[in-house]
Amino acid sequence: MQYLRRTWAEIDLDAVEYNLTNIRKITGGKRIIAVIKADAYGHGASVIARQYNRLGVNAFAVSNIDEAHALRTDEVRGDILILGYTPPDMAFELYVDNVTQAVTDYDYAKKLSDYAVRAGITLAVHVKVDSGMSRLGLVVRDEEDVGRVRGEILKIAALPGLRITGCFTHFSSADGDTTPGSDDRLCTERQYKLFTSVIEAAEKAGVSMGTRHCSNSAVIINYPEFGLDAVRPGVILYGYYPDSVENSSLAAKLPLKPVMTLKTAVSQVKKLPAGSEISYGREAIAKEEMQTAVVSIGYADGYVRKNSRGGTMYIHGCPARVTGRICMDMCMLDITGRTDVHEGDEVVVFGNGGVSLESAARVCETINYELTCLIGKRVPRVFLKNGTLEYTQNMFLHD
Repeated sequence: MQYLRRTWAEIDLDAVEYNLTNIRKITGGKRIIAVIKADAYGHGASVIARQYNRLGVNAFAVSNIDEAHALRTDEVRGDILILGYTPPDMAFELYVDNVTQAVTDYDYAKKLSDYAVRAGITLAVHVKVDSGMSRLGLVVRDEEDVGRVRGEILKIAALPGLRITGCFTHFSSADGDTTPGSDDRLCTERQYKLFTSVIEAAEKAGVSMGTRHCSNSAVIINYPEFGLDAVRPGVILYGYYPDSVENSSLAAKLPLKPVMTLKTAVSQVKKLPAGSEISYGREAIAKEEMQTAVVSIGYADGYVRKNSRGGTMYIHGCPARVTGRICMDMCMLDITGRTDVHEGDEVVVFGNGGVSLESAARVCETINYELTCLIGKRVPRVFLKNGTLEYTQNMFLHD
């Protein structure tokens, strides 16, 4: 199982199991709907999902039908919920792959129903309630809206070709201030109350709403009482906290291990005379004789240009700062005064043996898992078990 040791992402399958075990403990054994959209947040969805299958997980959530189909092609077992939009004319593809579709209002459900009826099929759907995120879903903002939303759900339930098997919502600020009486907490509690009020109203009217779920990663940690029938862990599956804070206080409630370590390699070590201008734009200038390591990672691999101002990697356990602008395929590190760096040496971009993902995200003024999602398809994912290579995945080569 060879792979190009240019830039690669190591995925620790032992950390995957550790995180899942601790999530199960904190959620009291509720059903896990593992969120593996965006290629499992950049970690390799098919391999991760098959690992979860082996660990007893039989439900997944993805963004779109292509992600769902890829999982089925790779023989992932269990329920798959599409959280986003699928064109109604793809109803038969949903049926063939045995995939559950989120429905967001009556008009969309009616179009999906029409195509299902024409095809002579019945589709499983989960009703999405917008309790305050202002994204997809049936809009409910106060108790006066509950009756209207109940009526819309009744109309959806009456459509031929569709079968409601679940309902869900998503919280806007559950990762914020949890202090009693704080705006974030009051908002989250209000969203939960509106969601459950909609469920109660629909079920009193005779509609079974199926599996009820609303607990994303932040809710799992901060509001365990909201668990209902199932929980939807996302970022915590991969060992990161939703507040994206280094040394997060949330670790006391849920211990996690980061799953990914991103690595690259030294392409060349070189000495630059004083006055040398480095990279595009000539923003960095060697004030004196300087030694640099050119490394094989750039923004096409997901190492974004904001790292030009403060990015740090580790070589042989010691930090090396980025100097000059990040290029498409490579960038330069200042290793002045070092004699231990050579062509081909391994470099830790973030993760085990390097800066934390949170630290890297802070430099880029973003959140931790945006960086894992940005890692390019030409970067091989290398899966390790007990420190030993188990699988490699190269999406660029369709391998």
